[in-house]
Amino acid sequence: MGALVSSLDADSTTVELVNTSPLHTRRLIVQAGAFGEHEFTSAEPLDSENGSATIGNRHLTVELPAGRSLRLRLGMKRYCHTPSYGQPV
Repeated sequence: MGALVSSLDADSTTVELVNTSPLHTRRLIVQAGAFGEHEFTSAEPLDSENGSATIGNRHLTVELPAGRSLRLRLGMKRYCHTPSYGQPV
């Protein structure tokens, strides 16, 4: 998997995710902030006509088929959780 934060502003982040495996579907957990201090409010795919989804969590799981990519705009509430070293579940 490859991940790139291509845009960041006060209430959203745009990420580009790529499954570099030519054979296998991959699952990736994206966390809101290095220590989970933020919360994702929504996820909107930018390369398709699918609508946005409401999230309401510190983590987001993305599953990508082999060789596929996805650009997501992730809405965020910033600094609404106590920072933690806890791992996403």
